[in-house]
Amino acid sequence: MKYKLAKVEICNKVNHPIVIIIEPWANDYCILPEETFEITALSDKMDVDFYFHVVYSENQIDVWAEGQCDDFSVMLNGKELECGHN
Repeated sequence: MKYKLAKVEICNKVNHPIVIIIEPWANDYCILPEETFEITALSDKMDVDFYFHVVYSENQIDVWAEGQCDDFSVMLNGKELECGHN
């Protein structure tokens, strides 16, 4: 099966952790200083478009997967992360 995908990288260049929330799933992750997350959204529908909408606030980044995407992953150094933060 072929998948259409979109990727975005988020890098934390501040000196404190930031919470990243992936919407519309409401999954949350904590990105530490100097870490870079790769966020990928997938769709098995080749004829639809989707994209990321990123909203930054003081200690949180909301990443919205807009359009008809089916699933997503959040990777750090090639390893998929599980939802949750401290």
